[in-house]
Amino acid sequence: METITQGRNRIESEFEEPLRDVVVGYAEMGYSRRLVADTLEVSFESLKHFNRKEGIRFPRSPAVHRDIPGRPPRRVRHNGQEKSLTQWAWDLGVSPCTVHKRLRTTGRVVRA
Repeated sequence: METITQGRNRIESEFEEPLRDVVVGYAEMGYSRRLVADTLEVSFESLKHFNRKEGIRFPRSPAVHRDIPGRPPRRVRHNGQEKSLTQWAWDLGVSPCTVHKRLRTTGRVVRA
């Protein structure tokens, strides 16, 4: 498997964009680094190094892990509204992990 710098010309000619823009596009769409490395046919370690060097951040919970076929996202009902944990977190301005902890400890998505 080639490194991302070895595959730069191939990737840029295939996507007709600079390599950084290609990787950022995948990150913004919610892909995991591992899936991007497999898609671009480059080594995972070289992609990680490229991300650190270029300051590209991938989501902590990639779309591939959130959208498992046959398994809908967990929905939580509170005050007559039903949303996923991620939607609640977005609306409340906290992380999904915080919402999950609140549910586990208090059974509510908002602080008691």
